[in-house]
Amino acid sequence: MTEGYCITDKTDIFVYFEIIRQTGAKSVLDVGAFLKRIGAVSRCVGDIELPEELTLDAVDIIDAPKLPVYKTIYDDIYDALPSGKRYDLIMLMRGLEIPDRKVLTGCAGAIFTDMDTYKMLTRAENIGRGVQDVTVDERIYKLVTL
Repeated sequence: MTEGYCITDKTDIFVYFEIIRQTGAKSVLDVGAFLKRIGAVSRCVGDIELPEELTLDAVDIIDAPKLPVYKTIYDDIYDALPSGKRYDLIMLMRGLEIPDRKVLTGCAGAIFTDMDTYKMLTRAENIGRGVQDVTVDERIYKLVTL
């Protein structure tokens, strides 16, 4: 895996799964392939399992091997934001380069992100109709309704 991209923070990992579960999203786009970056081998962590019927796609922006196990986690893996698809939720975690904001905000109902990425995402302009803070273990995340 590319240096600097491995995520082992248990709070981020827990929040990723819990937000998908609590929002009830039926389709999720994981921009940055978070589950790949943490070395996941399934759609579960602890006692939280993402349902099989959940559409979970990824945009893999990291130059690393695309191992067969990731085809069991993700339904589709793209090299760029897919055009013409709409998702209930976009997961955008841990300071990745932000894709085109207009394309990103046009393909989802909500975006969930960590605070640092949120600052990069809103640097030029505010986005969304509403922003909800989600605090876990004294770390702040943002759920942006588009």
